[in-house]
Amino acid sequence: MHMVFRDHTISDMIGFVYSGMDPADAAAHLLRNIKDAAQSVLAQGRDAVVSVILDGENAWEYYPKSGRDFCGDFTMRCSTKAVLRRSRSQRRFRAIATCHL
Repeated sequence: MHMVFRDHTISDMIGFVYSGMDPADAAAHLLRNIKDAAQSVLAQGRDAVVSVILDGENAWEYYPKSGRDFCGDFTMRCSTKAVLRRSRSQRRFRAIATCHL
């Protein structure tokens, strides 16, 4: 059985901090946090899974342009090293990203 739990640090940064930052800086910081969270597993030569799960609050209403610039920049940064599959049923940023760090 595999289980994935919400990473509180990443979730809280998206929910409460990144909305007040420059979107490009916030996206870069998020990607660094994801890499840092995965590093100990990657160092063992294994694939890592880092969850990016929000706590249910609608953080996007506090972002300029409802978070479109932040999400777009993050997706672009990931997609340079990733395969993204967007959920057609979701209107907002909901992507499954496999980032090859």
